[in-house]
Amino acid sequence: MKIQNHEGFLAAAVLEANFYGKKVLALADGRMLKRFHRKKLISSAAKHPHAQRFADNSHGLAKLGAPCPEVLEVYRVPSISRDAVLYSPLAGKAIRQLIEAGISESEVNSLRHSIQAFITVQHGKGVFFRSLHLVNIERIPTGTPGLLAQTSLI
Repeated sequence: MKIQNHEGFLAAAVLEANFYGKKVLALADGRMLKRFHRKKLISSAAKHPHAQRFADNSHGLAKLGAPCPEVLEVYRVPSISRDAVLYSPLAGKAIRQLIEAGISESEVNSLRHSIQAFITVQHGKGVFFRSLHLVNIERIPTGTPGLLAQTSLI
């Protein structure tokens, strides 16, 4: 895990934030930075940080052939007490974005069936979804689903 100063990421566009601050940032070059906050002082995240878990799970998913982000680097940012992962995002749109854009009922049904089939196949490969919702699944250019979610390999 590399040590990183957060000043290099200050100009990034904030895509998601929560009570703890900026969570997902879009960098000018198209890469994404996801920041992780350890909520408890004593937790397994002290030994195996969430950013490293994200990277390990992404590598594992890629080995299984699941479309997922390509992790480029894992960082520790001591000045803001965060860990972060830098990754190349999937090309596509989140399912929620597609639905909010007003796709047809037949497209929604088609998405529903492809997502169900995708989840079934991934479960069969030993993938457990920790945070599966319509923002963490994308429809990639091939028309199939891809994962943005934190997952675990069983």
